[in-house]
Amino acid sequence: NRRQFQACLDALMPLGTLHKGLLLIVLDLDNFKAVNDTLGHLMGDQMLREVARRLSPLAGAGEVLARLGGDEYALIVPGEFSDEQCIGRAQSLLAALREPCFINSVRIELRGSVGMACAPRHGGSADQLLKAADAALYASKDAGRDTVRLFDAQMDALARHRMSVLTDLRDALERNELELHYQPQINVFSRTIVGFEALLRWRHPQRGMLSPNEFIPIAEETGMIVPIGAWVLRRACLEAKEWPNITV
Repeated sequence: NRRQFQACLDALMPLGTLHKGLLLIVLDLDNFKAVNDTLGHLMGDQMLREVARRLSPLAGAGEVLARLGGDEYALIVPGEFSDEQCIGRAQSLLAALREPCFINSVRIELRGSVGMACAPRHGGSADQLLKAADAALYASKDAGRDTVRLFDAQMDALARHRMSVLTDLRDALERNELELHYQPQINVFSRTIVGFEALLRWRHPQRGMLSPNEFIPIAEETGMIVPIGAWVLRRACLEAKEWPNITV
């Protein structure tokens, strides 16, 4: 599917007399992992087929709908469109997902996030257009999911920042840049410290101290949260072994 989609996009991107513009819509399901984890992969596969069944009638003549992999779908729409038309088209896809869905008598909430980009204003090649649509998709997820975003220049800057953070985060553990700070938990009746909340911070060599809000979402989406979580647990246990019993 992905190879066929890429071939179609490559063929359509040299904008000429047949069409002077192109809209690329990328849709990612919001709750696919939860369905796989709780109901099993067979249910997840049926969910993907149901999404394809709902989206297929919304692809018109000359348009290309494909599943790119995992829970990501894309729609190529030749033509020139206003921002309002782009958003309206994307909203129709989300509306189709929101219809009640029952698989094996189990109700599943289908929701998605959508990113869009238009050629030639957002990119003159297939790779540029895909990159712009993906940046818009990330912005849609950051906005709360089940929503739509059309690419703009600010999203490109955010995407570059995100990639920079991800690249540095891969080495942060090895360079010993992560730190734990502890917030005491106090029993007000016995006036004793009964525990501590471990707070993760990243002392970046160039950016200084970074809060979890700046890197934890990226770690969760890329799977890096697993080794980071293991490091936090191991470090907190090692440090807690050295603490004396404290009262206040």
